[in-house]
Amino acid sequence: MTMADLDESLGQVLARETPPMERFWHEFCREPACRDCVEQVLAGEPPTDRAALRRLLDNGYVVADGARVRLRVPLFEDWLRRYRDGA
Repeated sequence: MTMADLDESLGQVLARETPPMERFWHEFCREPACRDCVEQVLAGEPPTDRAALRRLLDNGYVVADGARVRLRVPLFEDWLRRYRDGA
């Protein structure tokens, strides 16, 4: 596998129409509290809504990483940074 192969594969995984990531953002996290919590995680801020954070933790979307919380799957984080606003 070359770096070009890897770049092409990641481009396909991070396409706007990636069902698992779309489902997470548009179905699982459709409530404002969940989206606000994810926005705080992406910004490196501590989440303020304990119920939304607990739901994300219980479903394995985020994990505690020392004193901070992060998305479990870095590809989800990359997808959200690119497409969460419909860009």
